[in-house]
Amino acid sequence: GCLLADQQRHRLKLAFHAYANDPDRPYQDATPEKLIADLDLVAEEIHRFAGIDDRVTAVAVSPDGRLALSGTSGGRIDVWDMTTGFRFRDTLNTKGEVDYLAVSPDGRTMLPGGWDRNTVSLLNSETGVEIRRMGEMTGGATAAAFSPDGRFVLSGGGDGRLRLWEAATGKEVRTIVGHALIVT
Repeated sequence: GCLLADQQRHRLKLAFHAYANDPDRPYQDATPEKLIADLDLVAEEIHRFAGIDDRVTAVAVSPDGRLALSGTSGGRIDVWDMTTGFRFRDTLNTKGEVDYLAVSPDGRTMLPGGWDRNTVSLLNSETGVEIRRMGEMTGGATAAAFSPDGRFVLSGGGDGRLRLWEAATGKEVRTIVGHALIVT
């Protein structure tokens, strides 16, 4: 299964996809564009994540599959219980559009952000409380991800640079220069 954002209906679908001519083979090699194009044709809805009033711009699922996160163009982040489809806790409102969401390997921390923010912040996944703020990103923080062991955060910026941070301290470990354009 996978979590898909249905931009026109402002909702999320947790769906199982299969090729029409080979129903035992999931859409594992399909592009995101193909999945979105086929959403209404092949998606079997398991849970409906209702109550999103704005355009969904980012989604993430915790590694244990327990939580789903959705971010909107209005800066709203919702945390959902994947087993019931209900909102896990009250909505967290951030400043500006949520362009990316990442969840740490242990599921306890999330990285929400957008190009209109100049910092990368770690938030508690269940409470939404800021745990740590990393340093400044020139041109906005446009992408971020956790390392597989959760010790590091890699962020991309509008200035074309990648920055590697220690998750525990927020200390910048390395800056990688070489991209001519924005990192997404």
